[in-house]
Amino acid sequence: MKSNYMILGLAIFVIILGILKCEKIVYKVDDTLPQIVTEPNITVTDSTAIISWTTDEPSNGLVKYGEYSGVYDSIVADLDEYCLNHSFLICNLSPHTNYYFVVESVDFFGNGPAISDEQSFITEHNEYSYTFVGWVLFEEANYDSAVVCFENARLKNPNYADLFTGLGWCYTKIESLLEAANEFSNAINLDELALDAYVGRSAVSLKLEYPFLAIEDALAILNTDSLYVFSHDTTVTYLDLHLILAECYYQTQQYSLAHREVGYLAEILELSLNLDENDSDTWTNPAYPETIYDSYEESLLMWIQYLKDFVW
Repeated sequence: MKSNYMILGLAIFVIILGILKCEKIVYKVDDTLPQIVTEPNITVTDSTAIISWTTDEPSNGLVKYGEYSGVYDSIVADLDEYCLNHSFLICNLSPHTNYYFVVESVDFFGNGPAISDEQSFITEHNEYSYTFVGWVLFEEANYDSAVVCFENARLKNPNYADLFTGLGWCYTKIESLLEAANEFSNAINLDELALDAYVGRSAVSLKLEYPFLAIEDALAILNTDSLYVFSHDTTVTYLDLHLILAECYYQTQQYSLAHREVGYLAEILELSLNLDENDSDTWTNPAYPETIYDSYEESLLMWIQYLKDFVW
């Protein structure tokens, strides 16, 4: 019994001694700003960007971004997760567009934000942006560079009709007519409402001496849009289509239809058409009225040629 009291007393003594020798625990408040220890890394596609960075202590993160330097009208953030490695996915970006951004981090104690320097990135092209740039170059008459853009669009999406229309018009401008006809047909096969491709193919078919196809395409356009204007070259209009019809009708010996188209154009252009199939005195050259031809057909052809000075 005495030994038991001695053991108990010894245990109490050891516990008291341990308490007396234990160091005091001090909890410190962190008032230091977190540091961004790696510059933000960017990975982009045509519509997304992943922005990653590292901090020296667990912190939350956010990314502010926009299309103008210093103007950040969009934010992605996760303010509830504290970590060292941060990565944010930004979606729904426009292709081939310059974006500016900064990243921010705040630690668990509310210190911050630590803010990066402004950086920027450019999203990748897709078929739509390549085609858009191609049309811009086309409108600047930079046809070789436009072809490169349209071909890049083809690599992105070989089923996008407008890129083929662009190629067709570029080849038309540089007089590569067979290539133009092929690309216009590609566009039409992909999109039956590719009006600009029908117009281009009609013009090319006339030059390649396929008048019936030229007539078919020209009528298809005029039946859809009687006042057609090519948005990428406003000098190409419904008047060109009527002149194509006039010439193709003439080539296929449909003289009355050719005369009808000549009459329509003369009225629109406020020209006086005095041509009568049954009156040889009217078989003149419209540019030189004193010149009289031996046939109505000759005079009609001269009228078609004359109208080209006004339309083309």
